[in-house]
Amino acid sequence: VMLQPESAIAEQFRSLRSRIDALAEKRPLRTIAVTSALPEEGKTMASISLAAVSAMQLARRVVLVECDLREPTIAAALGLRLDAGITELLVDGAPLERAIQRAPGTSLDVIAVRGLPQNPSELLASDAFRRLLEQLAARYERVILDLPPTLGLPDAKIVSGLCDGTVFVVRADATPQADIESALDVLGRERVLGVVMNGADAPTDQYAKYIRG
Repeated sequence: VMLQPESAIAEQFRSLRSRIDALAEKRPLRTIAVTSALPEEGKTMASISLAAVSAMQLARRVVLVECDLREPTIAAALGLRLDAGITELLVDGAPLERAIQRAPGTSLDVIAVRGLPQNPSELLASDAFRRLLEQLAARYERVILDLPPTLGLPDAKIVSGLCDGTVFVVRADATPQADIESALDVLGRERVLGVVMNGADAPTDQYAKYIRG
């Protein structure tokens, strides 16, 4: 999306953005979590891409927040050099401005992970994280949170419960149906806005068609 903003894939994420905006006319959707059932299903790619196209809208302030405190990848993916990250905000009380980075060539703000904490689940369940999320929601029109996979860890359940809605990513021909069902039950189906199918060998308009109103 960032390197080829006019590509077919970028257009599909614009379609996804538009569908979320349509849902936002009926209910508050300022904070949106993105997760998957298992690792390696494309949730971080989806998080970055959705945040990037959301930030392309004029006069819309968007921040991408990395909440995978165990296997962070966003700083490396975006080429960010971090002075502080979300761990330093929550543990050390670092000022918010130290942790916010601008993704190169965009208007997207990013809070990534720098230091790995010893207690990631407890940090995400803390009052400090809740206050951070409230602060960001007051500052930005949209807050996109990249979560760890849902199954096997409590982290996604914790964070998604604090957000206005969740986008769930599955990989075509890879994610077992039973794992999808289990993950949706963990997250709470009523909180899931819809499902994005990643890696489908299909016409370009198939990528985001699974977001439902």
